[in-house]
Amino acid sequence: MHETRKTKEDILTQVVRQEVNFLMLPFFFLDKKNKAKKAFIEYRETIKNGDKKLELLWRVSNYEHGLPGPLERKFHRAVEFILSTLPLPVKNPIPLGTYYRIVKLMDLPISGWSYEQIKAIIQRIVHTTITSEQVFYCKDKKKWAGGCFHLYDAVVFQGEQLDDSRIADTDYLYLSKYYLDNYNAGYTRLLDYSFSRSLSLVASRLYEILSITFTFLEQGQSVKY
Repeated sequence: MHETRKTKEDILTQVVRQEVNFLMLPFFFLDKKNKAKKAFIEYRETIKNGDKKLELLWRVSNYEHGLPGPLERKFHRAVEFILSTLPLPVKNPIPLGTYYRIVKLMDLPISGWSYEQIKAIIQRIVHTTITSEQVFYCKDKKKWAGGCFHLYDAVVFQGEQLDDSRIADTDYLYLSKYYLDNYNAGYTRLLDYSFSRSLSLVASRLYEILSITFTFLEQGQSVKY
């Protein structure tokens, strides 16, 4: 019976939904050695839209803890795996399930060190701020997000109190409204989860970028980012 359940979950989540903006735009720093030295990623450009000039800005910053890196990226891919097992529309808070499940999805050893790493990973992402002007697209509202926001708004660890006063029976994640609205509106790209995990760090990132780029081209759209 255990093997049947495992096989069913593997089949259902072989293809995982990933939100389009976070596939194309840089959020996770890929350099393992220099991550701690990097406090922000920034992209600026001025483009013409008819007679108007548009100032584009994408900035990811975390001056206190450093930018999210490869481990944070692995964790978010695990979150996307979990989201793909949930019925739509997905609502906050997101139950992360057992510590064992997260560790296995991240290919980490079963240890106290891994658990402490996961807690630090979540907190680093929560504290990372995104500033966007004319870059992050909100599909449900058909407009560009402006101002500051986060990928994760908050986390409630097991044993802590949830918004409705219940004591959390597992770790719960609160995704940002921008991310969750796009996810539920279908502004996602289906990617092969197992294949992505089998690739190197750089190759898996190229797989993500090229997948969405080819999707735009197939639809006759220009690549937006």
